[in-house]
Amino acid sequence: MRLERTLLTVVGLPVAVALAGALGAATGSLDPMAGFGLWTFGLLVAGLSGLAGGLLLRLKGGSWRPVLLGGVALVLLFAPALPGMGKPPINDITTDVVDPPRLDDAKAPGGIGLDMDYDPAFAAVTKESYPDLAAVPFVGKTDVGLDRAASCLEKDGGRGLFRGPSSVQATYQSRVFRFRDDAVIRLEDGRFDLRSRSRDGKGDLGVNAARIQRLATCLR
Repeated sequence: MRLERTLLTVVGLPVAVALAGALGAATGSLDPMAGFGLWTFGLLVAGLSGLAGGLLLRLKGGSWRPVLLGGVALVLLFAPALPGMGKPPINDITTDVVDPPRLDDAKAPGGIGLDMDYDPAFAAVTKESYPDLAAVPFVGKTDVGLDRAASCLEKDGGRGLFRGPSSVQATYQSRVFRFRDDAVIRLEDGRFDLRSRSRDGKGDLGVNAARIQRLATCLR
C-alpha cells in the first residue's frame, strides 16, 4: 500500500536522525548533549508516528509493521533509563556533604575550566535518597591507601588519573554519547571519602551513586 510505504518513510526519517545523533556523538563530531538531543527527538517522533499512524493504517486493513517499528523506537528510547527512574534530579554525589572532596577540572583530560564546586543544595537530597552512602575507614600509610584508591578507580573504568597529596581523581566517559563524569577519592583522618559528578545534564539516573557504591566496595 502506498499509504503504508509513506508511513514507513515518515517513521524511518526520524530514526535516521536519531542514528546520526548517536554516531556524531560517538565519533566526537557532535557535542554529547547535541547528539543525545537528536537521538531522543528522532526516536520519540518515530515512536509516536509509528504507533499513531500504524494504528490508523491497521484500521484500514494495513499491516502492523509501522506499529512495530514505532514500538521498537520507544523501547530504544526509554528502556535504558528505566533502572534510574525515580532517582533525584542531581548530578553530584558525595559521601561527605559538609566538606566534599575537591574535583579539579584543570587536572582532568580535556578540562575546559569548568566550575566543579559542590552545590550545597544537593546535600539534603543526597542524604534522603542515598542514606547508605558512607565513608570507608582505612588504617595504614597514606601512600598505600592512595595506591588502593588509584587501583579501584582504574578497575572501575576511570582514566586520566591525577594523584595529589591526599586524593586521586579520574575521568569516565560513556561509550556511545561520550558523556563525561569525574570521580575523586580522598584519604584523610583515617577514612576514604568519595565523590562522583556528571558534567552533562541536571540528573544522572543514579549513575554517580552506583559508581560510589562500587568504588567503596573495592576500597573495603
